[in-house]
Amino acid sequence: TQSTWGIIRKMSLSQLKSLVWRPIVPLIRVKGPIDNNMTYRVEQSLKKVPYHFASALAVVINSPGGSAVQCNIICKKLRNFSQDHKLPLYTFAEDVAASGGYFILCAGDKSYADRPTWVGSIGVVFMWAKARKLAERLGIKPCDINKSDANLISRFMYPLANPPDKREHAYLHKTMLDLQTKFIDHVESSRGAGIKVPVEERRDKLYQANVVSGERAAELGLIDEVGTYRSVLGKKFPNVRFVECTYESRLEKWRRVYGGAQTMLYEDMEPEARLTDLPQQFVQELSGAKERLS
Repeated sequence: TQSTWGIIRKMSLSQLKSLVWRPIVPLIRVKGPIDNNMTYRVEQSLKKVPYHFASALAVVINSPGGSAVQCNIICKKLRNFSQDHKLPLYTFAEDVAASGGYFILCAGDKSYADRPTWVGSIGVVFMWAKARKLAERLGIKPCDINKSDANLISRFMYPLANPPDKREHAYLHKTMLDLQTKFIDHVESSRGAGIKVPVEERRDKLYQANVVSGERAAELGLIDEVGTYRSVLGKKFPNVRFVECTYESRLEKWRRVYGGAQTMLYEDMEPEARLTDLPQQFVQELSGAKERLS
């Protein structure tokens, strides 16, 4: 009689997957402004995905946007990972998926949002703070050396620079239009067939940086359906088990494990005991948190 181990060794990967009692869906969260740090977090999160036993990959987005370059890099990383490991990619908007957040939402094979979620803002915005008058009061005088067009954008963002003149403003506007065109091309290539607005009306109705609710986004075809990751994937994969793969630094892990425990401990104390007993309780909880992290 063959041993159990001998039988398992002869099974294919799909047969081994069927032995798992519950389907597994790894979960990655994209939360907050999108910059190079967010790209690093997504990259590290993908390394934690147990793709051999996963049924799909879910990405939950809660972001108002950020760097156009980093949004594009994140999309490529998610799509490449999905294709390399033959995993369907589902993206979900949580509180908000606007601008760059929506850019990433479009990376999914299927995209979803809750009814009150803010979705859209298909546009480009440049914002910077000016402190020239403050600098003048302090006796600080900025000096501009490079006047070429290639250096205009960096000068705009320099807080002590002069306001842009007509030539500089025109250059900035042209750059923004170029970035918006790339944004629109990304949306069209990702969701073009699913968008329910006629092509000739899309620029006026969809591509004016408007933000709509998740319910309205589904009506326009900016997402596939209304739903959360639990409701949608719970139907697609009955008895699904979500595996949290979002990257956490050691400091974030420490705050999650220890910070909440400290808050609950302090709130449970009697008011007169909070100051006198806190140091001793602090040491005890600190030791417990170290054990949980090790």
